[in-house]
Amino acid sequence: MQLALSKWQYQSFVIQDWQQVGIECQQINPDLIVMDITLPMFDGFYWTKQIRAFSQVPIIFVSAAQMDPNAVRAIASGADDYLVKPFSMDVFISKIQAILRRTQQSLQEELTFQNYHLNMLTNELRYQQTIIKLSPTEGLILKLFFFATQSNSI
Repeated sequence: MQLALSKWQYQSFVIQDWQQVGIECQQINPDLIVMDITLPMFDGFYWTKQIRAFSQVPIIFVSAAQMDPNAVRAIASGADDYLVKPFSMDVFISKIQAILRRTQQSLQEELTFQNYHLNMLTNELRYQQTIIKLSPTEGLILKLFFFATQSNSI
């Protein structure tokens, strides 16, 4: 998974102290967490509840465990998605991109690419002193281009 993430220019971190997962997550402050059910010390359900006490960071569970009861429990614990191992790396990356697109879009009002600035609330594109009002469709297309050029860290 780390290799696939790095190919897409995502930075990833691995927990070092399995007794301090919550503290390490606070220190790293990731944009997204990939969680397994089976972990040393405590399971992923426990840590998801602990993380939810201080953060709304998106969490994707990946597990070889049976889908239905575990996916329901993961979502109930606060997870945003669930993938059953083995899975395609393309599906994994697509899910990450979709979640980051949703969560970061709600956090950002303006996107920037080189000297272009797109206000996502008003659909106005600013370049130097020029402002162009875009149609909703033009704004959506440009947002997709801007998102495609951004690099994120996980």
